[in-house]
Amino acid sequence: MMEMKLQFSTKQDTQLIVPDDVEQTEDEERALLLHELSKINEYEDAVEKYRKIAQAGIAQWVKDFKSGHIKISSVDDLEKLIKIDLMLQKQKI
Repeated sequence: MMEMKLQFSTKQDTQLIVPDDVEQTEDEERALLLHELSKINEYEDAVEKYRKIAQAGIAQWVKDFKSGHIKISSVDDLEKLIKIDLMLQKQKI
């Protein structure tokens, strides 16, 4: 198999694997690369949206805590939201 390794500004590596017996034109290769870039962009957009949701949840938790609606015994929700946000942030790096 012939492998092409591509570098993207997202610091993610993507490998495009094409069998040796398959010949591709430049247009086909370009179309495959554009498709891969599109998928990476879709994934990054989804991660950003989920981070915004997690951050909004954290902000609401803090607001409710300050107003006295949340007692210290219910910190589990905040911990879960922070872990989710950190996990999503780590995936961007």
